[in-house]
Amino acid sequence: LYNIATELGTTLDRSELLVRTLDLSAKALNVSRGTVLMLNRETRQLTCQAVLNDEIGLRSLDTPVAVGQEDTLAHWVLNNSEGVVISDVKDDERWVSLDQSRSDQIRGLIAVPLFSSDQPQGVLMLYSSEPGYFSNDHLRFLSTISGEVSSALQNADLYNLVFESADRLSEAMWQQREDASKTNAILQ
Repeated sequence: LYNIATELGTTLDRSELLVRTLDLSAKALNVSRGTVLMLNRETRQLTCQAVLNDEIGLRSLDTPVAVGQEDTLAHWVLNNSEGVVISDVKDDERWVSLDQSRSDQIRGLIAVPLFSSDQPQGVLMLYSSEPGYFSNDHLRFLSTISGEVSSALQNADLYNLVFESADRLSEAMWQQREDASKTNAILQ
């Protein structure tokens, strides 16, 4: 856990942070499939920000999730602000498979909310082809990781806010210098 927390604290890039979160979490629980879904702040639509599977490996994405938003397991996790372990997704009405041809590849599932500024912002989901693979111990572990991710997301958000503010200030300063130079030229 210490190594994961240390690793997550080394970046302020939100995309890289989410990919690392997925990678480290999957390795810790010994699975090869997972996703990180985040809420788009403007549209409130879920987007897939990171994916891990056998076909494409680990990848950063920005792909909207095109299912009925309110009926998904991810929304249940976000709305309840709590993690969940599902022994077999075939027995849970909240699970919606986006790819029916691969539905047998996902049986066991664990999902935890990701927070930023104490607001649920996304969901980390890991999958297993083995029903009953995940336990409540896994859920406690992943919930702890989620807390570390929360801090890292807040740091990334604050960094981006400061960077954007500094950029706007710099732009305003250059505009003021240009205006002052024009005024000076007119007065001479």
